[in-house]
Order: sequence, then C-alpha cells, then structure tokens
Amino acid sequence: MRVLALSGSLRAQSLNTLLLREAARLAPPGMTFTFWERLDDLPHFSPERDIDPLPAPLTELRGLIHQMVHGSSLCLTLARSGLDEAGHLKDPAQGAALGNALNMLLLSMEGS
Repeated sequence: MRVLALSGSLRAQSLNTLLLREAARLAPPGMTFTFWERLDDLPHFSPERDIDPLPAPLTELRGLIHQMVHGSSLCLTLARSGLDEAGHLKDPAQGAALGNALNMLLLSMEGS
C-alpha cells in the first residue's frame, strides 16, 4: 500500500509532520509513505486559473495523485491545537493552505 502524506501544518518541525514521519517509521512491510511538503508553495485556488501551464507545485501534487493506484491512501493531518474552543482555525493561513490543497486534489480527480 502506498500512502501520500500531507501535513496540515506549514511549520517544518510541527507535531503533525513528526507524527506522519513516525507513522511511516512504524508502517508494516509493504506500506510506503510519500511525503509532499510543498503545501505553502501552492497558489490560491481558483478554477479560472486552472489552465496550462500550471504552477510547478500544483503539477507535482497532481502528478503524485495520478500515480496513486488502487490500494493507495491519502493521509492528511491537522492538529487539534490549531483550533480554538469553538473549533475554528487559530491560524487562517494554515486553513487556507490546506483548503487550497484539498480543492486542487478534488479538482484533479474530477476528470479521473
């Protein structure tokens, strides 16, 4: 099984990223993790801008998604500490970055 791992945090040493790395370390034989750590390089999502040539980070992410085959997984992490008591994101930039990635992933799957 292949796992595409996206950390919902933009910090290089975030707990989210460390947890994903530990999951990869503890994964059973045959399970491989691919880490994509360019979340903050994605442009703001806009369907009108989804034209060629695509920005390099988006092309890279979509390429990884299209390489995924049956039996693969996508693992996203977003720390609970990133939310306030009402469940809203403390850092809107973090939510925007993850939201952009999700929109781009969903859009890339529409034609699949």
